[in-house]
Amino acid sequence: MQKYLLILLTAFMLTACGTTQENSKSDDSSQSTSDQVPKEKSPEESSDTSSDEQTIRLPEQMMTYENEGMQEEKMGFLKTSENQKYSLYVLEGYTFTEEEPRKDVIYYDANDALWMRIEVLPDNVDWDKVEQEAIKGLEAVSADVQTNSVTSYNEDLSFHSVYSASNDKDRTTSYLVKASDKRPAMRLTIFTPVETENVNAFLEMARSIENL
Repeated sequence: MQKYLLILLTAFMLTACGTTQENSKSDDSSQSTSDQVPKEKSPEESSDTSSDEQTIRLPEQMMTYENEGMQEEKMGFLKTSENQKYSLYVLEGYTFTEEEPRKDVIYYDANDALWMRIEVLPDNVDWDKVEQEAIKGLEAVSADVQTNSVTSYNEDLSFHSVYSASNDKDRTTSYLVKASDKRPAMRLTIFTPVETENVNAFLEMARSIENL
């Protein structure tokens, strides 16, 4: 009788051991399968990727601005200033060039008396100092420097202040532009003959400036 009970006990222990080993193998297999499943991106990660893709600028885009009371549309071509670390769209019929350190120029091909100088200002800009420099430069055109009341262009290019001066032949206007989340603070100086009122083409190109 004791021998019979011993045989039954031994068989029971062997069966239990086998079951434990099978469960262990099953757990290991499940863990391995779980490790092989690719991790899906969270909504936040997917959103960040989409945001990065949206910052890529196309090589060209149509640009619209007002010229002598009429809406004008021209193609703009993406240019990069290695001189001042920004990109912008330059309208067809205009040429963009780096003039000197911290200064770039855009001029109208059909009449190079129409042109704009772009100067990027530091993050901690001293506006009082910049205003005095702008006024001093305009005094070379005329001792009568005017303060303009315009505060923005197209509700996107916001001005700290605007000054202008003119003589019998030329008009020069200095736009001190506030920084935005994508654009640096700038001083834009636009030079035109007195009979020409169209500065919107230059301002539209300046509006497209973005930090690199």
